[in-house]
Amino acid sequence: MTGNISFLSLAAAALYALVALGAMAACGTAASSGQPNWNRNVWLALAILFVVLIVMRGFGIEDLVRDAIRDAMRGDGSYAERRQMQGIVMSIALAIAAAAGFWWLRRITRNLRGRRNVATVAAMAAGGGMVFLVLLRMISLHMIDRALYGALKLNWIGDIGTSLIVLGAAIYYVRLVRARP
Repeated sequence: MTGNISFLSLAAAALYALVALGAMAACGTAASSGQPNWNRNVWLALAILFVVLIVMRGFGIEDLVRDAIRDAMRGDGSYAERRQMQGIVMSIALAIAAAAGFWWLRRITRNLRGRRNVATVAAMAAGGGMVFLVLLRMISLHMIDRALYGALKLNWIGDIGTSLIVLGAAIYYVRLVRARP
């Protein structure tokens, strides 16, 4: 881990560890209780995602990627004109993410039955939101940074919120499945 890790990064890593443990518990519960394989696979993927997030926080990988993107833009001379590209890149990214999210949510909820499956899908959607947030932080465009780190601290709200949704869904899933006869 880096020597200059902040208290907030340590707190985020601790929250990610708690979420990863919750997802692992849900994965184990799904496997031992004969739940559908996709439930187990989703919980396993979420546990892996949050372990990767711990590693990324610990080694400052987001910062390294962000700096590499800036250096590449400076190297090819496009850094000075980045604000013109930012609006276009941001609009395209948000449109694609919104369309993909809407399509996926509509497709998966058509035949969704049972509270355990709803909890799994909610956790999966929150995990997707976390991935999108991490990508936005790595892109680090001026307009994005202003929204993420401005007065509302949308970065914190998104990061903590998606983590807590996954953790809550995992706890709910474990309790629900274990309570079944």
